[in-house]
Amino acid sequence: MFVSGNKNKKDSKLMDLVDLCDLTEKDDLEYIFRGDFSPEIVRSILDLAKSTLEEASDTFKIKSKIYYIMGESLQNIARHHTGSFQESSDKYSLFAIHKKNLKYFITTGNLIEISDIGTLKKKIEKINSLGHEDLRDYSRTTRTTQALSEKGGAGLGLIEMAKRSGNKLVYDFRKINDEFSYFYLNTEIPILAKDKDKTTDEYKYSIENIKELHEILVKDNVILFFKGAFNQSSLLNLLSIVENQLRESTITIKIYNIMVELLQNISKHADNYSTEIDWKPGIFLITETEDKFVLISGNYVKNAKIDKITRKLDYVNELSFTELVMEYNRILQNFDLKKNKNGLGLLDLKRISKKNRSYSFNHIDERLSFFISSHEARKANEMSALIVDATS
Repeated sequence: MFVSGNKNKKDSKLMDLVDLCDLTEKDDLEYIFRGDFSPEIVRSILDLAKSTLEEASDTFKIKSKIYYIMGESLQNIARHHTGSFQESSDKYSLFAIHKKNLKYFITTGNLIEISDIGTLKKKIEKINSLGHEDLRDYSRTTRTTQALSEKGGAGLGLIEMAKRSGNKLVYDFRKINDEFSYFYLNTEIPILAKDKDKTTDEYKYSIENIKELHEILVKDNVILFFKGAFNQSSLLNLLSIVENQLRESTITIKIYNIMVELLQNISKHADNYSTEIDWKPGIFLITETEDKFVLISGNYVKNAKIDKITRKLDYVNELSFTELVMEYNRILQNFDLKKNKNGLGLLDLKRISKKNRSYSFNHIDERLSFFISSHEARKANEMSALIVDATS
């Protein structure tokens, strides 16, 4: 079932990722961001959403509705988030969008002070008690009578989310300590006409699923998770998000270089699980520890390719740094255009990270497996070896 490189059988990070993939497959998750939501990051997330939605076959009206609710959800995070509890592993806010059973689900999460819960619950319950026409009247009344303070405007945003989605707002709280709780808010946007036979159990199931996923993200300190179409547009937006999240020039450059190689490999070499789509699906995430970042990518590959990929990866992993540089230079100096780039990307990844590549193949069916690989980027600068080649 689970096939690993010989030196990587006990890589717990990769095993956690397999569990994460199983969970996201169940909900057809598009992407998740966990981190600090600065205005620059919010813009990049919305740009990424726009490019992702362009790949979808939904109508313009549905896409516009989703994009608007996403914007309001992100604004609510910015308004309600409290940054005073810096020691908590749950201090980062959360944004997720996924598609399931012809519906989109947009979920946010952030820390709030327990003293604010009562007011927030009262506001949401008031909104949920109103029908569509009553919501329209309530929205107009709120616009004209409510002083839009920094947090006061969030009430209007919640009204608009409920009105445009045509569904109740689903929420939950998870207590962190005596001062803080984590607040989850979920909005459902149906693609087709609402099925009146559906119960509210689906809403609760969806938000519980996100809470389960959030526990995995917190456990491994995942600061970015993306699943969807990998193309030039998504690559640029992911890079912009990482740049604004890390704000550390040296390590950011290293991560940029590793990201570009990993994401381009997906866009060029991944296989599709369905002949009905013409884009390359995959996943990408970044985890953070005290001394390093770990970049993990995943994509579908045909089982017939596994032996060839394994031989290439093991060959590069077994190279010493001196041998790596010599092989890298040999390929660069090869002017045969058909062979010039063969294996250069794998060598470049090891050259940049100075670490071997961990990888695994998760068997899907007789035709496909899910290929997962990871690279480390240490926060501290490491001394590079000075290699002087002999000359004539």
